[in-house]
Amino acid sequence: MATNMNFKASDGITLTAAVMGRMGALEEDAPASLVEWATDKADELRKALEKHPDVIVRVMPTLGFAMRVEGHRKRLIAELHAAGGWGTFASDGETNEYRTAGEMLDEADEQLRED
Repeated sequence: MATNMNFKASDGITLTAAVMGRMGALEEDAPASLVEWATDKADELRKALEKHPDVIVRVMPTLGFAMRVEGHRKRLIAELHAAGGWGTFASDGETNEYRTAGEMLDEADEQLRED
C-alpha cells in the first residue's frame, strides 16, 4: 500500500484490507497468526468506528493511522501496539495508550472536537 487512504466504518472490507496491509498481514509469507490478529484488529476498529460516524481514519503507509473528525482539520495519529492495544500521540509527542479501538476512538473523538 503506497498511498494514504481515508476510511469510515461503512467502507468495511476495504478498511479491513488497508489496516491489514499496514500491518504486513497481506504479504505472501505472512504467518497465519499475524493474518488472524490483523483481521481481528481491523474488525475491532471498524466496529468502533460505527459508534463514531464523524471520525475518518486515514491509513498511512509510513505513520500508521491518523484520525480526524469530518469537517475539522485537526488530526491525531494512532498506532496499534505489538501487545494488541491501540494508542494515540499528538503533535507534542505525548502518547496515550488505550486497550481497545473503542476506548482510543472515544478519547480521540473528544480531543478532536476540542478545537
